[in-house]
Amino acid sequence: MQVPSIGALDAVTVTSANVWVASGNKAERFNGSAWTSLPARPAGVFIAGLAHTAAGLWAVGYKSFVCGEGGSCSSSYAALWNGSAWTTVPAGGGTGLSGVVAAGSAVLATGGTGVWQLSTTAATPQVIPTQNPPQLTAIGADPAGHPWAVGSAYVQGTTAPAIINAPGIGQGGILVTSGAANATVTWTGPATGTGTTGVDGKFATGGLPDGTYTVITPFPAASPVSPPPRSPPDRSPRSPPRSSARHDPKPAPTAPVTTSRADPGAHPPGPAPAAHQSSQLGTSAATQPCAAAF
Repeated sequence: MQVPSIGALDAVTVTSANVWVASGNKAERFNGSAWTSLPARPAGVFIAGLAHTAAGLWAVGYKSFVCGEGGSCSSSYAALWNGSAWTTVPAGGGTGLSGVVAAGSAVLATGGTGVWQLSTTAATPQVIPTQNPPQLTAIGADPAGHPWAVGSAYVQGTTAPAIINAPGIGQGGILVTSGAANATVTWTGPATGTGTTGVDGKFATGGLPDGTYTVITPFPAASPVSPPPRSPPDRSPRSPPRSSARHDPKPAPTAPVTTSRADPGAHPPGPAPAAHQSSQLGTSAATQPCAAAF
């Protein structure tokens, strides 16, 4: 079979009568005998996914543009080919869409961690109930219209494969934070089921019918809290504080002074005593601290 010369092919979708492929901003249709080129999308558009419905061919991807001081940015992009012309449609938020699928009567596209329902007037975010949202790169649907999205999740420092039953119209999910690891979570309502919380005490599930649910999950038992023990009072005897007061020692008593008077002309034996000679008794001259009494 002849292959169109539009570069590396990035997206494909198939119907009973046609094969559609895309590369960059170009798309081609093969009707079983020949290829037909569709008008190219604007420069900067990259088509990452194709889906065909009764309304026409849906193309999703991103559009790059200059931002900041010569920088490059991108935004989500979506368009519908009705058989004669392209119509740019709302694509939701984010930096790009990575896949698209016709799921029953709905058109669902993946982008980043979200799933969007596309129409010609709006892009409606769908519920993705998960505590660790994966980066979604592709989406498909079974014959009954149940969508499935795949990608990768970053779990405990490791990139792991991720697959979810992406909620579509009429679907919802349950998020639980119990605070208890490996606890059983039970829900009843339009659907009934059970699950187990992770090591972080959290649980999430999606793809459930819309409605009201009763969720039962155990909470960790409350442990009685005791007041912190008090230290026993310090009853050891205290040493009296030292005072900074100082005093001088009491003056030592002075020895009596003996005065002798010689008779005129008389010379007593030995040296004559010095007049008014005195001797002083007492402690050393260093001052001593005085402890104040309390």
